[in-house]
Amino acid sequence: MNFSIIVSTIGKQSLIPLLESISRQEIDLLEVIVVNQGNEGVVKNQLDDFEDELNIRYIKDNGKGLSRGRNIGLTYAKGDFINFADDDCWYSDSVLIDVENYFLSNQSVDYLSVFVDDENGSGSIASFQNYPGRIDRKNIFTTHVEFAIFFRKRFFNNNLRYDENMGVGCPTKVQADEGLDLLFRSMKLGRIGYYLPSLTIYHPSPFEQSGKNMAYRGYHYSYARGYLTKKYKLPLNSFFYTMLKHLMGCWLYLLVGNVAKFKYYLNCGAGRFAGYFNL
Repeated sequence: MNFSIIVSTIGKQSLIPLLESISRQEIDLLEVIVVNQGNEGVVKNQLDDFEDELNIRYIKDNGKGLSRGRNIGLTYAKGDFINFADDDCWYSDSVLIDVENYFLSNQSVDYLSVFVDDENGSGSIASFQNYPGRIDRKNIFTTHVEFAIFFRKRFFNNNLRYDENMGVGCPTKVQADEGLDLLFRSMKLGRIGYYLPSLTIYHPSPFEQSGKNMAYRGYHYSYARGYLTKKYKLPLNSFFYTMLKHLMGCWLYLLVGNVAKFKYYLNCGAGRFAGYFNL
């Protein structure tokens, strides 16, 4: 069995940690497909250092959008198992062989989601449930981050693809949650997913950002979540509970004088409201 690792990038992040972690995997049949929508020289110079170690296919795309880049990469994928790695994530040393063994022992599962940790081992990348289980509408928010999902190739039958009007760089306001949208649509087609927190992929903590970047990120991620809440008719009690958390965060950080986090929570609340009402 073999893997296709698809990386859509604009060249702003170093690919070296990811490529180094791929080169340490105990999988011989492996291809890396890099779709570059940014500076050609920056990306190709990094890939050149691994041309003797990895089977890399380089694709230059003059368009924009993470979802677009992933869909382009998918058209070239030959692997039985597919992962859409973030350009700034990296793998634990045995994760691919462990994923392969899981799939071989669980033929009915179409995709496997694994735990994501940061470089400090603090688990601050997302709020995950701490036990394994099948992924459904109730637990989907605590059992996946899109770059930490491994798909069987059959998952993409029936022309199931990322929505190119969602995700970073897309032409709409919905600049996130394209992976969540993909999973919701896959459930309607009967795809089966499983979450296994004993396996890990690493990613820098997004909460290390501060000031304008942190507030900007909060708004756009929350806008997408509000949009999906309405699109898939998710329970409104969760929507109002989250809005209340954002409001409490605003008050708390205003009282302690933390302007950056005050703006972050304010933008999260504003974004979720705007996304739900398509403002």
